[in-house]
Amino acid sequence: MFTTVRRLLGIGALAVGLLATGAPVASAVTPFAGPYPLYESTCSQGTGDTSSAANGTTRGALTCSGEQDGRILVFWTQGQVRATKASPWVGQVLATAWDSAARLFVLYRQDHSLKVGIVTDAGYFANAGTLSTSLPSSSQGTLVAAGGRYWAVWTENVGAQSELYQARTLRGSQGRTRITTDPAQDLEPKLVYTGGRVGLAWSRYTLQLGSSDLWFAHSTGGAWTAARMAAGGTYNNLPSLAGSGGAFYLAWANDGLIQLRDNGSGPWRGHTFGVRGHLSRVSVSGGRVFLAWETEEPGGIYVAQRDGSTWTGRTVLPRDVGLVGLTSGNGRATLVYRSIDRVRSLVQ
Repeated sequence: MFTTVRRLLGIGALAVGLLATGAPVASAVTPFAGPYPLYESTCSQGTGDTSSAANGTTRGALTCSGEQDGRILVFWTQGQVRATKASPWVGQVLATAWDSAARLFVLYRQDHSLKVGIVTDAGYFANAGTLSTSLPSSSQGTLVAAGGRYWAVWTENVGAQSELYQARTLRGSQGRTRITTDPAQDLEPKLVYTGGRVGLAWSRYTLQLGSSDLWFAHSTGGAWTAARMAAGGTYNNLPSLAGSGGAFYLAWANDGLIQLRDNGSGPWRGHTFGVRGHLSRVSVSGGRVFLAWETEEPGGIYVAQRDGSTWTGRTVLPRDVGLVGLTSGNGRATLVYRSIDRVRSLVQ
């Protein structure tokens, strides 16, 4: 099953050696202040994403509608300071990426088209460009950016299969190009850019979606080098990625148990958390690793924090909330979440 993809993505597999560690100690995560309002009109459904900055500013975008395309809102927040602005774009937000200069890139789906828009920190909106017009209604996408350039990966259907496609202006220009070809279903892609390399994680499901493995690849602009990262249990899915100093931090759910792997110290090392959940988000700043996820019923948000080699963790929101994003800067984390019908943030 995997030989075709290895040949397509790169000339060799990425060596993976996993060293497991224990569960987090439930104690002193750096306290959060708030909640602070981000958007106070009805926003109980829809899609959104956030992007980190080294100085602690969180940038992101939201669609406050469910199945139908809605007006996309962009926001900037740092502590209690916030700004929200309606964009000229209509669609469902898939991903955002700040380019570490002055531009937020927003990847969104509009009907069967995939588009990327740019908004500057001064509030100027550029015309959105179209990357594909062949999206299924369930298409997923991810995005990174640097210095005014972007790299996007998304899913499209090829017959009964879901495959990964890409387009980029970062590390060279490339139009819509198919990445994977496999009889399985490639879904839930996530990108990160660090140290001149782009990392890509995704879930590879059986054709009937009865089980899934986790895959990871990296590229500097040429062929992808890929490896299967996790295959134990039934489902390894819903990945999240962060990067720092050229190292990759990969989180996902393994049958409801949140996992983290990173190669910050050289070989890949692993950690399994005892609080069950899904939709994890990972972020790294100032030598700290932050991980947040939605817990199982009653549906709160749990945050874990690593200082050196020590993990701490606690539930910061107890119930009835949805995680929009986790960012970090200056060694502190910011959570953006939906509560009832509002969007709010918690800030360390």
